[in-house]
Amino acid sequence: MGQFELRNLLPGIDDFSNYLNWMKDEGNKFIESVRQNWSIQELTSFVDECNSLNSCVLLGIFEGNNHIGNIKIDQIDIAKKSAWIGILIGSRTHRGIGLGHTVMTNTTKKFYELFNIENFFLGVDIQNLPAIKSYEKSGFSFYINHEKQDAIIMHKKEGGLIT
Repeated sequence: MGQFELRNLLPGIDDFSNYLNWMKDEGNKFIESVRQNWSIQELTSFVDECNSLNSCVLLGIFEGNNHIGNIKIDQIDIAKKSAWIGILIGSRTHRGIGLGHTVMTNTTKKFYELFNIENFFLGVDIQNLPAIKSYEKSGFSFYINHEKQDAIIMHKKEGGLIT
């Protein structure tokens, strides 16, 4: 694996053309928000909104200047020590090489160290077996069935055992 960097996405500075293509790509069928009519303006507004919220962190995954994916930590609740997390490796050439596992593991560890976030949750389609295997490798396990049919919620307790 090459050198990867996580950093805030910056509308007006970063090129969102790859990101827009991922969000329009019906091959990314496991991502609920994928649709053909995304516009660059909508995507920019979404990134701006995430950047403005105290309860959300949206980071781009970059290899050099090449934007290859995102990780989003959302519904951050410092008092409850919990957050929801999601990842998109948009670049197909970067899938299946352990990048998702590495980014998830490092991100949950860092949020535990910096903000004492212990409980991480994510939703995943039960047919998305590569993602489920990656999440399990990163310490997540089945938590409950999701309200959405054919999806589950997974949980990871960072910094200790599940209590």
